[in-house]
Amino acid sequence: MAKRSVARGLFSVLGIITIAGLLVGCQNSSQSRHADVEAAISQFEGEPTQANADVLAALLDNQVASAEQGERILALVLWPKVIQRKSYPAGKDASISAERQFNVRLRDLFSGIQEDVWGNGQHQHGGSTRGGGGFDASQQLHGVRPWSKEPGTYKFEIRCQYSCTPDRNWDKPLYKCEFSVPVEVVFVEEEKAEKVALVSNPELDRVMRATFTSGYRYDATFSYSTPSGRRDANGGTQIYYNTIPVATVFTYVFRYPDGREVGHTRGIDLPWRFRADSSGSKFIRTSEFALEKPGKYVGTVVLRADLEAAHTDPAIKTIWDGELEFPIMFNVEPSE
Repeated sequence: MAKRSVARGLFSVLGIITIAGLLVGCQNSSQSRHADVEAAISQFEGEPTQANADVLAALLDNQVASAEQGERILALVLWPKVIQRKSYPAGKDASISAERQFNVRLRDLFSGIQEDVWGNGQHQHGGSTRGGGGFDASQQLHGVRPWSKEPGTYKFEIRCQYSCTPDRNWDKPLYKCEFSVPVEVVFVEEEKAEKVALVSNPELDRVMRATFTSGYRYDATFSYSTPSGRRDANGGTQIYYNTIPVATVFTYVFRYPDGREVGHTRGIDLPWRFRADSSGSKFIRTSEFALEKPGKYVGTVVLRADLEAAHTDPAIKTIWDGELEFPIMFNVEPSE
């Protein structure tokens, strides 16, 4: 009996030691993960690059970071750079740009965004989105409204809330952060406000016309209303641009072969604003001309500089003062 008691006691002690060892191992592992996250945060703070942002995003996606670390990570990678003009016309709405600098790619978490503009203690406007697979680098234009027509410096703030959750139903965010970005906007007499400059010369004109190209699209169909019923427009033109040397801001018209022109009536993403060095493509939505008569249309789409619209993007200081012309072909038919 004595031997059995000793054996039981020995097994009990060994069990306690084993459990204690496991607990210490878990604690050491947790401390190691915490230290790894802190090291990644410090690396990003010292060198804020997309590569280091990708490391932080992976720590969130794999749920390695603690809630407190996740809050700091989101604030670090999502804090926007604010771009504004030196001055705006007094009494008129102004536009500032809040630009997230990094892509935060998430595979296993759903992202939430809430951004609001406040001024003089009042909510001016805002918006929210949920369900995306991360946060994109972006330029978000925000309008700010002065509460007086008098010149002066007005203080605004952009209140940002970002969150990540593994649950589509958004019961409880796993990571979240909130912060406010202060912005001071200077309003002056209209004649003294910063203005966008127009630039054009033969060499620049040649380069710009070579930078923009086009191609027909036959796979796009749009439906729209006219006084005599709905119409379907199919076909159009894709506009391509590659590393443009100066910023451009365009609106466009459809020109018949006889010279008549029809402007757009419903621009989804108009005017087009392209910053210098940007590349990409845009599609001419033929439904925007709202042409009523059925038939085949062959003509020209003309892109023209829009100086007034250029003021909406404060990063644009100069735009090309020129026109571009591209062939366009599409069909208009009564909707079935």
